[in-house]
Amino acid sequence: MYMKLIVKLLLLASFFTVAFIPIQKGDEWIILALIVVMFALVVVYYWLLYGVRERDAHRFLDPEETVRYSVFSGLVTGEGHLQDLQRGRLIITDTRVLMVVRSDNSFEVIWQHRVDEIEQFHLAKVLSFRKGVVFTLDDHTEHPFTIFRITSREDQLKDALGW
Repeated sequence: MYMKLIVKLLLLASFFTVAFIPIQKGDEWIILALIVVMFALVVVYYWLLYGVRERDAHRFLDPEETVRYSVFSGLVTGEGHLQDLQRGRLIITDTRVLMVVRSDNSFEVIWQHRVDEIEQFHLAKVLSFRKGVVFTLDDHTEHPFTIFRITSREDQLKDALGW
């Protein structure tokens, strides 16, 4: 929690330095260095908000479960123009599929189903500009996930599900 606050304050301070502090001719490298620092701080802040490592998600797995597939993903929730994206790690084990997200200072499972409950999956645009996978359960409900470069990972997904 304090780390996010520190990163936000550093990002704000570097932005105001770049935007409002006059730089003498010949010292342009300071601006470029601060822009690189700002970019790095944005990446760190994004990771602090949404990053879930596979190691962090192992606490939700049973000792006999084996991870077959793990990828940074987003669960699409809501309908129509009220859609939202919950970012985290999609994990497929030999027995179940689960989505682990970061919440404040801990992690939680927000979606999980047994592998045998998944009737099928197909690749599609799950948000207006994001491609992903849609899992259809045996009760005919669909659960869309965004996954970066999913078309190149389709075979890995099939193997992980045992199909």
